[in-house]
Amino acid sequence: MGLPQRVFYSVYEAAARWGCTISDIAGWAAMGTLRIVTGIPPVACGDARIAGLVRIEPMDILPMFRRSEAGPREAQLRRVQPLEAQDWLYITAPEEGVAVSLGDLMILG
Repeated sequence: MGLPQRVFYSVYEAAARWGCTISDIAGWAAMGTLRIVTGIPPVACGDARIAGLVRIEPMDILPMFRRSEAGPREAQLRRVQPLEAQDWLYITAPEEGVAVSLGDLMILG
């Protein structure tokens, strides 16, 4: 019995496989060609509580995707989109948002 198809690829692994940069991946995600996701702990978004796998908007953390790789390795997410949702939700607690690093970012397989 073979293994199931992979569900996630890290942005680093995808860039290496495709022969591109993480900046390219961020651009494709910003244009809707693919989705970048990450996992978050429980947070409040107004009256709602969400946790787990969420979509992120790369333009919200753009400095992490600099072509020079001189940008920060971590940023604060302030809005997320649950995978089954159509709307973006703003994180209200914790007020500073959720810390995410480049290693936490994945592309759905």
